[in-house]
Amino acid sequence: MAVICDVNEYRKCVATFKLPQVNSLFDTLHTLCKLLQVTPENLKMVCSGDQLSGLDRTVLANFIQLRSDFKTAKLGSQLK
Repeated sequence: MAVICDVNEYRKCVATFKLPQVNSLFDTLHTLCKLLQVTPENLKMVCSGDQLSGLDRTVLANFIQLRSDFKTAKLGSQLK
């Protein structure tokens, strides 16, 4: 939870620079952090959303592996 709050604050700060590419990168980072919070049932939906659809699957898999429920919810099978 703290990481998404921190990323939100960084996004606000970076937005003042008015650099679209940097804003887009922080938006992507924010969405990646959401992968740590959403319910297992919603992981596929978030991964296939506009913000993350262009990312390599290994990047998504690496973030999902950071979840505390990765092994217990058998989330590895959802990445295939």
